[in-house]
This record gives sequence, C-alpha cells and structure tokens, in this order.
Amino acid sequence: MRSQYVEITSNDNKYSRNRFSSIRRNTKFGIPQGSTLGPLLFLLYINDLPQHITNGDIVLFADDTNILVTDKDKSILQDKIKRIMIQLESWFSKNNMIINNDKTKAMLFQLKKPHDISGPDIIFNNIKIKYTSQFRFLGINITQNLKWSVHIQSLCSKLNKVCYIIKSLKDEVSLHILRNIYFAKFQSLVSYGLIFWGGENESIKVFKIQKRMLRFMKGVNNRVSCRPLFKELKILTITSLYIIEVLCYFKRYNIYTTRNTDLYEYNTRRKDDLHVQQCNTSVFKKSVINVGIKLYNILPLEVKKSKGCNEFKHKLKLFLFDRPFYTLNEFLQQGHEEA
Repeated sequence: MRSQYVEITSNDNKYSRNRFSSIRRNTKFGIPQGSTLGPLLFLLYINDLPQHITNGDIVLFADDTNILVTDKDKSILQDKIKRIMIQLESWFSKNNMIINNDKTKAMLFQLKKPHDISGPDIIFNNIKIKYTSQFRFLGINITQNLKWSVHIQSLCSKLNKVCYIIKSLKDEVSLHILRNIYFAKFQSLVSYGLIFWGGENESIKVFKIQKRMLRFMKGVNNRVSCRPLFKELKILTITSLYIIEVLCYFKRYNIYTTRNTDLYEYNTRRKDDLHVQQCNTSVFKKSVINVGIKLYNILPLEVKKSKGCNEFKHKLKLFLFDRPFYTLNEFLQQGHEEA
C-alpha cells in the first residue's frame, strides 16, 4: 500500500525558511501524479462511464470528459439533463470521485446570435454549473454560435511570434533551415483544427501572416507576389492545406454521399459527381460534408482514382503544389474551367 503526505515550504524572510509536513496517510485509491502508467490506469478506471449515461453522447479524452445533450424542445432538454446529472452523481459516488467545479462549464449552442448565454439549469451535487459563451477544448477555442473568430484571433497571435523568429533569423541561417522552422513552428500550428475554421472568411488573416512569412524567408518586400514563392519553396497555401484536410477526411472515412446518377438518368458530363445538397444554414454551407462534396467533384480524374489514402494525398499535394490557390472560389472556378 502506498503512503502519501503533503509538504509546504514557507519563507518568512531571506534568512529564514520553514518546512511543514502533514501526517502520513495510506492511500487506498488513486495513482501517483506524473507517473508513466497514470493516464492509462485512469482511462481504465473511468472506461465504464459511457455505459451509465443515457440521453446524451459522452466524449472522453484523458481526464477531460464532455457530454453533449440535444433536443429541439427546451423542457425535454431540461429533463434529459436532470436525468444525466442523477446518473453522474451515482457513478461518481460509487467510484469515490469528485469533479472540479471551477473547471466544469456548460455551453448552450445556438446558431442565431444569442441574447443570453444561459440555458437549462444544470445541478450536480447541489452545485449549479455555470454557463460560458466560449471554451477551450483540446486546444480549439469553441464558441456557442460555432463561429471561429476567437480561435483565429488566438492563432494569429501565436503565428505572429513565429513570424518574428523568422525575421530575426533570416540573415543568420540558410533558407533550408528557415523552411524547416516554418514547417515545425508555423504549419504545425495552422494544420491543427484547420478542418473546422479553414472555410471561414476570417481565415484571410492567417493567410496574410503566411504571405508575410514567405517574404521574410526570401528577403523580398511586400510588393512582390507570393505565388511564385509558394511554388519555389514547395509550401502550400492555407487554402490548399484546408483542401487537403477536407478531402483526406472524405477519403479516409469513405464519406461519399448520393451521386447524381442515383437521382436522375440524364446523360450529362456531371452524372458521376457527388450530389450537392441544398444548404439552408451558413453552418451547413461551411460544413466538411458540403465543402468536401464540391471540392471532390472538381478534382482531376487521376486524383480521384487513387487506390489508398496515402496515394490520394500524395497526388493531391502534387496537384496543389503547382497551383497556389488563394481562395476556395479560385480552386472551384479553375476546376470548372478545366472541366
């Protein structure tokens, strides 16, 4: 059995230092903090939680637990939440666990501009869970209206720091090293979560920083066009990276919906294309499904016929390296012209 105690160090002044230790107690539950097996053992410990939760979808990642509850009727939504809270209280009690109330938040997702961020009452162990309008989830800033301006703003702040590093080193190191720094520090940040926010109009802010970065790397002024620089450095534009993320997601998970031939028998040149669904909301218009269908239909036949995900991604990259697209409309327009 493992014993544990708490130690506190106190500095009364610059000459005196006191150390206080609590009484040693044997621990019957839990694992040492920072241990190698800690995360795995914790996952095994909470692995049965989803089986005890009904009326909601639960997402577990390490020690981060999220529950999604949906319904069009607010009264039914309130009833579902109440039942889930009862189930959670029972599970936590049986497993001798508690939640961190300060870090536990609720969010009411609304497509329209919200007048109030609050929603149905959420009571856990007689404590009311507070609502928030935005929250950082696994490095992604999520807002209740599913807009990405907050995340893009946060990302731009990080990218500007990388830009400063490149500017400071451009006269000290080779272009090869600058390019490696770009992929390690800049593109890695941009690629994370790009599939969510890449279709937003505000992504132009990230693209402007990317162009400034390329000009620093090549040591040219801001009047020089970046299109030849993208091709020379073999760097993909933000738009091209987004296209790869969306289409590889389509290919990897076989998200192929209805084709035009399934709906009508007319012999047109677009008969084998995926059917573009009608969009009633801006959220669905920018969704991975809708954007992915349009992008896939424009792809050259050689890329579409790729056998596996790796071959598909390789051919798609080669296609985009020679065509530095600045916007999605530019990609779609060129595809229609070539077709």
